[in-house]
Amino acid sequence: GVSTPEQARALVGLADGIIVGSAVVERAVDGAAALREYVAGLRAALRQ
Repeated sequence: GVSTPEQARALVGLADGIIVGSAVVERAVDGAAALREYVAGLRAALRQ
């Protein structure tokens, strides 16, 4: 699966969606702030 913003960005235009399930779970274990930061990084990468 995709686990970094860079990997997500590389798939823009090549895929209709990405799967980040286990990466999200790993960040959630680290707390809400870590999860928010991770999702914000993914969103920023996909909007470039």
